[in-house]
Amino acid sequence: MSDLLSIGRSGVLAYQGALQTIGENVTNADTAGYSRRSVVLKEQSTYIGAFSLNRSAGAFGGVQATGVQRVWDQYKASNAWTSNSDASGASTRTQYLSTVESLLNDSDTGLGTRLTAIFATATQLSANPADTGLRQAFLGAVSDATTAFHTTAANLTKLSGTISTQANLLVGQSNDALDNLAKINLALRITPSTTAARAQLEDQRDALLGTLSGAMAIDTTFAADGSVSVRMNDVSGPLLLSNTAVSASQVRLQTATDGRLSISVQTEDDTTLAATPTGGALAGLVDGAATTAGRRQQLDGMATGLVDLLNGFQAAGLTDAGVAGTDMLAGTDAASIKLVDPFGIADIAAAGVAPPDPAAPPVDPLDPPVPPVAGAANGNLLALVGDNRGPDGLEQRWKTMVTDQSLQVSSAKLQESAASTRKDTAYTALDETTGVDLDNEAAELLRFQQAYSASAKVIQAARETLQTILDLF
Repeated sequence: MSDLLSIGRSGVLAYQGALQTIGENVTNADTAGYSRRSVVLKEQSTYIGAFSLNRSAGAFGGVQATGVQRVWDQYKASNAWTSNSDASGASTRTQYLSTVESLLNDSDTGLGTRLTAIFATATQLSANPADTGLRQAFLGAVSDATTAFHTTAANLTKLSGTISTQANLLVGQSNDALDNLAKINLALRITPSTTAARAQLEDQRDALLGTLSGAMAIDTTFAADGSVSVRMNDVSGPLLLSNTAVSASQVRLQTATDGRLSISVQTEDDTTLAATPTGGALAGLVDGAATTAGRRQQLDGMATGLVDLLNGFQAAGLTDAGVAGTDMLAGTDAASIKLVDPFGIADIAAAGVAPPDPAAPPVDPLDPPVPPVAGAANGNLLALVGDNRGPDGLEQRWKTMVTDQSLQVSSAKLQESAASTRKDTAYTALDETTGVDLDNEAAELLRFQQAYSASAKVIQAARETLQTILDLF
């Protein structure tokens, strides 16, 4: 009779724990990073003396809950983290490449239109080089172009600063995640398996690995005790965290003067290893910084080209006073280009005719006229327009840069779409294993409630039987 009471009691306790676990699953059904729990039940044996009426030394003694098991799939989790790195890197890359594209303003107020206006007004001026209104329009077009250079350069410089700031924040978050992983590794090594505390630590471990995978591509290796070793990129990448280490390596960020980013890893023994993330938001930021720096360099080259072009135009022509023109522009890059101040309309060297030689003998009026040596009065303006609008001209260089950026953005968007689809598929597969299915939990709840009720009835039957026996005396 006492065995019957023990069996009922064991069932009540075991199924009570199972119901509590189901309640925890339902409560955390929408909690990010939570993995479903299940109670491990096994037969409970009761051992008795070997010579008790020749019965076996072991007898069935009910059921017992030996612990809480966390439902998890290492392969699916690793695949999800890899997909997350790819998607995060592609998304970040698209974001900043698109921003660069928008800053390369190719609208009616953009630099390309301003450069075209210089040649358009020069063409108009060539029809009447002495017209002060046309000269003023030409100078205005040059001034508008310098302003467009300044605006575009300032915007790209600001974007470089933003990228660097975001990268610094991300590196800090990654180092925090690695430090916390080191602490969790230590806790996992001393926490018994199949316990609620162990399952909670493993949830925290996986959440940190998910965060880290969003920042960079990682490779993970799990020990039998649940602790994890992490490398950047792949199995041959720099070691970020050893599962037995007290502290983690530190990711470092370096920003060059032109805004380009580089990553390194400082190990526990203070060894610095260069590293280039192949995935994650850091990879996207590194790529975005490099693209922005490249566009700034191209923009500076065009600004220098405009300075050389217009100053060369001035030097090749003559002013109204018959002397070579002075420099029209100053500056060495897009941020510093400007009209020389003070600048007067009369300083435009619009002619293409050499000044008369005072030592030359007077021309006989009966001699036939001699054409100008260096061309017509508008020859310098015609040369400015005719010689500098071809495939190597400033306008074409601008168009090529804008088109190339647009193609990069289009390619990045395609990659982002594909990576996002892979991520969704990977996380769906992981969720099918680790996620909480409320329908399944409802079925399990009903099953354990019935088992709990049955165990209670066993106890009740044992008590009633015992009471009946006692009533016989």
